[in-house]
Amino acid sequence: MIAKLLGSLINSGDNLAKKGIEAFKRGNYKSAIEYFDQAIDQRLRKYSFASIASLLGFCYQYEHELDKAIEWLNKAIESDREYARAWLSLGILYRRRRDFDEAERCYQEGLNFSPNDPELLANLGRLYISKGNYSQAVEILEKSISINPDHAVSYGNLALAFTHLNRFSDAERELEKAVNFGYGDASSIRHKIKAFREDYEEQQLRPYPNYEELIPRILEKLYPEPDELEKAKNILSKYQNREKYRVHLGILKCSKGNFLEMERLVQLAYYDWRDLLIEAEYPLSSQEHGLKEKNPEKYEELKQKEYDEYGDWIKTVLES
Repeated sequence: MIAKLLGSLINSGDNLAKKGIEAFKRGNYKSAIEYFDQAIDQRLRKYSFASIASLLGFCYQYEHELDKAIEWLNKAIESDREYARAWLSLGILYRRRRDFDEAERCYQEGLNFSPNDPELLANLGRLYISKGNYSQAVEILEKSISINPDHAVSYGNLALAFTHLNRFSDAERELEKAVNFGYGDASSIRHKIKAFREDYEEQQLRPYPNYEELIPRILEKLYPEPDELEKAKNILSKYQNREKYRVHLGILKCSKGNFLEMERLVQLAYYDWRDLLIEAEYPLSSQEHGLKEKNPEKYEELKQKEYDEYGDWIKTVLES
């Protein structure tokens, strides 16, 4: 009888959940999944179903099984709709899938129950950057910092938002604060600030077409139907990184009105914008790195050729 009682304790839901948590902390996610699955089949007292279902979602995420991760996080939310951590994790997964609207819904749901959560606010701000809503990102990230003044990720994301708004001094100031609070991805943002500043300064110095102003007009010409125009804008909004306007223009020129092709080109640019510029046949894109410094005359010649060629296409579209 004692042996039976000990066996029941060892195999109780709480004990199995504890073993799963230990395996999870060690990074042994397959074992953790087995323990959590067994724990859910037993009676849980110490741990809630929502917390174990959420941990299963994390395990499947780390095992790169995103569908199962989403399934378990949804189960956690069904069990406890106010479980803000599950909403956060679900939002992060949807952002990884570049389903920005669903990610935003999840973050907002989580904030309904935990309005001052620094992770939810920081991730919502980062999402707005991905969507190209930079001023909105600044607003939400400044709110996050006012509530959580030592939250490094919020400062880092704010630096990134300022970079996209060409507010480079503000970006450098916020990045310095992020570093002071232990931010670990400073080098990539420093690189972006430098690159975006160079692009911006060159655009100011040379009388090249203002792509930022031209692209909305080109979109309206290529997609006269409101539904199609909105769809095209949504697809382009998925790319918000280096050389954004050249990339957007290249996508519009190469896709020839085909939305599936637009999606493919956006994915290509997302992984490496240089590959997109090569496919879009930008004259400069196939040249060696550092041409601007090594051969300024050749660089200027190709730069002018690029604007002339794309200028002809832009003129044709706008006059059609």
